Amino acid sequence: GAVDRIYQDLCHVAGKRLPLVITGGDVKYVAPLLKSTHQIEADLVLRALISLDRRM
Repeated sequence: GAVDRIYQDLCHVAGKRLPLVITGGDVKYVAPLLKSTHQIEADLVLRALISLDRRM
């Protein structure tokens, strides 16, 4: 879904696969140890999208 596409985009921006934990139907983003200005923005964006995805 939308979360999967955004996850792939974030991995591309980060230049690596970001750790993603899926438990009991909930998607939890595990913030990676990235030396990147994208880390905080990516975290906030993904959290917002996960929240949106749950409402749909």
